Amino acid sequence: MFPPMANTNLEISSAEFERLVRDWIIKQGGQLTSLEVRHDVKVEAFDSTYQIDVLAKF
Repeated sequence: MFPPMANTNLEISSAEFERLVRDWIIKQGGQLTSLEVRHDVKVEAFDSTYQIDVLAKF
């Protein structure tokens, strides 16, 4: 499988691209016993709240 960014002529929105990346990470991480991949996540930190396009935890 090629990464989603292999075809630079795609006519998609940034959110659609982010979801493609999320789906690609899920497919590539198939051998991991615990993989959580989320799109458009707000992460609280001591100094601010950050918006993360694609967050992967394993």
